[in-house]
Amino acid sequence: MKLLRGLLVPVLSLAIVLVASIAALSDSTGTMAGAVTAVGDRFVEIKVDRETIRFAIGDDFSGVYSLAPKAKRSLSDLKPGMFVRVSFVKTTLGNAYRKATEIDIVTGSAQSPLPLPSGILQTP
Repeated sequence: MKLLRGLLVPVLSLAIVLVASIAALSDSTGTMAGAVTAVGDRFVEIKVDRETIRFAIGDDFSGVYSLAPKAKRSLSDLKPGMFVRVSFVKTTLGNAYRKATEIDIVTGSAQSPLPLPSGILQTP
């Protein structure tokens, strides 16, 4: 019985640390803007600064939208060179990857993007 009481505090402490660690590894959301470099049925790649970032297209993907006028589009409307804003969920459990939840077409070309509100170019 004394042995069980002696183990109770370390076991509870370990459980608390594990629960806190799992919460820290949960999903996070973000938004990035850049030029489209490649598009497929299950992914889209954009170039942000000098880095090309791939986003998976999952079941929770709500669609592609045009900002002016606000209209729903499809992935086939995305072409390399278009400037887009991607809302995503970054999953950190297991292999870290980004899943796109929505894509907004900002303009038809990366050479003349529309001004974006501050805080859009975020890299979590």
